[in-house]
Amino acid sequence: MNVTVFGATGAIGSLTVAELLNRGHTVTAYARNAAKVPSSWGERVRVVIGEMSDADAIDTAVAGADAVVSALGPSMDRKATGLPLVEGTQHILDAMKRHGVTRYIGHATPAVLDPQEKPTAVTRLIGFMPRTFMRRAYDEIHGMTGPVMASDLDWTLVRFIAPKDTPKGDNVRVGFFGTDKLGSPSPAPTSPRSPPPRSTTPPTSAARPPSATDRQALTRHRFHTTARRTQTLMTIAIIGVTGQLGALTVDALLDRGTPAGDILALARNTEKLQAYADRGLRTAALDLDEVDATAAQLDGVEKLLLISVGAPGQALGPRGNAIEAARRAGVGHLIYTSALLAPTTILSLAAEHKATEELITASGTPATFLRNGWYTENHQQEFAAAREQGVIANSVGDGRLATASRKDFAEAAAVVLTGTGHEGRAYELSGDTAWSYEEFAAIAQQVLGQPVSYQPLTPEQEREQLLAFDLDEGTAGFMVALHANMRDDALAPTPGDLARLIGRPTEPLETTMRTWV
Repeated sequence: MNVTVFGATGAIGSLTVAELLNRGHTVTAYARNAAKVPSSWGERVRVVIGEMSDADAIDTAVAGADAVVSALGPSMDRKATGLPLVEGTQHILDAMKRHGVTRYIGHATPAVLDPQEKPTAVTRLIGFMPRTFMRRAYDEIHGMTGPVMASDLDWTLVRFIAPKDTPKGDNVRVGFFGTDKLGSPSPAPTSPRSPPPRSTTPPTSAARPPSATDRQALTRHRFHTTARRTQTLMTIAIIGVTGQLGALTVDALLDRGTPAGDILALARNTEKLQAYADRGLRTAALDLDEVDATAAQLDGVEKLLLISVGAPGQALGPRGNAIEAARRAGVGHLIYTSALLAPTTILSLAAEHKATEELITASGTPATFLRNGWYTENHQQEFAAAREQGVIANSVGDGRLATASRKDFAEAAAVVLTGTGHEGRAYELSGDTAWSYEEFAAIAQQVLGQPVSYQPLTPEQEREQLLAFDLDEGTAGFMVALHANMRDDALAPTPGDLARLIGRPTEPLETTMRTWV
């Protein structure tokens, strides 16, 4: 067979080329530096020289191939910048599509999870270390593998850590995190009828360049795949992904080990979607005025997070269309971000949330309601006023608010999106502790190191103050009504669902406040 190898002059790439030649295959080697091409290859290897940004050279290398092997890996140099291999991998995939090449074998680390795997303590640790200490390399490896895993290719990712130049072994350790006991050696597949799982993971202690046996099994895999990879892919779609909660939810999903290619980011603003595409997520433009088109975008989606889109008083239209589109597309689980105690609360903002919940229930789609309370970040402007003027003034009075950070609410959404058994449930989400504005002012004073006081106003005084700030009558009336709800403790309940979902206490007011300094 004809095999094109990218990264062919690297340590693993050159070994791969040698193994392929030894087994009688025809090899095209793509290299960035002609000086590194081994003289021993001679005329046995067709060499194409080019950068990973050179789409034409990559196209030339892929033309005529039966399979592509990518031995590319991120630079560990902390001074390196950019994500060149993400762009290069996309050029490879584009060329494969143009030339009808469907078999792809690539390298990764255990920080990239297979769709069949379940997050475990080990996977979280494996992800935490590179994400924290080698962030550029972490983003690059996910940006490379995400589009591959989201594609229709017959792909295999061989995962290993710190390969060493040691004698190759006779066993390959394979399996899936959260399902198999990794680290126990299994005989490498020798029959064409027993291809390995798509993710093969040697443990760190046995890490090594892929052996000839590994490569033989992987090249055979192309001809004996009996089920399409997309049958095991769980797609999580997010409507409202370009907002602050949506962005934090994507971060939380990736932190929990969700492959970037399993996430479909949907939004009207395609420019804002580009940042997600750069991270390996699948993206699609969304127009909630078009139900049929939205249903087509949701085809194949297993779980949909519907963040409460739409302006107050105008939200039921787009939300209703999203719900109907999910029903038509056969979405398996709809998660909606509602309002705290939506069916019974006096909170004026909750009426449309209650109506949205009723639409979802009537649709018949299995659903979970994340009844979000109040974001601590909603009070950042008042913190700024405290810093500038030393006074916070409103009509909330003695009312208490059980706020939590957006990050906490986003993490709860990620828990439900990646977990099981949440269908048919409603979670009342709020902070662990309800605070008053007197306490808010006292904490602000401590954080800022300057005097801060709270001045309670009557509703009439507040209305006059807001109008003096050039707010229109409608907005001023809305704010006075909202503060009346707060004064009556509409946002004070602390049922504890949020902390239970995320498995830790919610972020204290002072902790969030210190991020504003």
